[in-house]
Amino acid sequence: MRLVTILKVIILLCIHGIVYSQTTEEQEMLNLVNQLRQDKNPKLLRLNTSLNLAAKNHSKDMAKNNYFSHTGLNGSSFSERAKEVGYKGEPRAENIVAGNSDVNATFNQWVNSSGHLNNMLNVSANEMGIGRAYDSNSTYKYYWTQVFGKGDETLSNNDFTNVKPIKIYPNPAKDNITILIKNSN
Repeated sequence: MRLVTILKVIILLCIHGIVYSQTTEEQEMLNLVNQLRQDKNPKLLRLNTSLNLAAKNHSKDMAKNNYFSHTGLNGSSFSERAKEVGYKGEPRAENIVAGNSDVNATFNQWVNSSGHLNNMLNVSANEMGIGRAYDSNSTYKYYWTQVFGKGDETLSNNDFTNVKPIKIYPNPAKDNITILIKNSN
């Protein structure tokens, strides 16, 4: 019974995006954007699982269907795609780029474009999602999407960075289980 309760809690945490392991690319891009923002905007961004999903889905769609546009093939806008995957905040902006295989080249291309740079420095945004897709049969091969949003302001940038790990250890003799939930920041 306790095991079932613990599993329900884990599933609930996963559904609400609390338990999330970002990819190295996502973390690298977040770090680069936040380093850029530190000089001009004290409000740092945090990754949001729904915005990540919206960004990944759009990158995959562009790669699979060999197109490059802020508008999805189904006519969807970035804000519609964010809401479609369950984003509860207010979508603010989207950056896309194609042809770069790595994080630094992508970031630098966005920094050198005034519109994309403004999106990354947007003072009303406090969350970001990042997605990359690859298709060897597409024109540009690599497709990247960044989606920015304004989420719950009650969560500060430090709410998830200095959290002590929760450890739960399985011990069949004592009928319990241990689960480690830790932010890798």
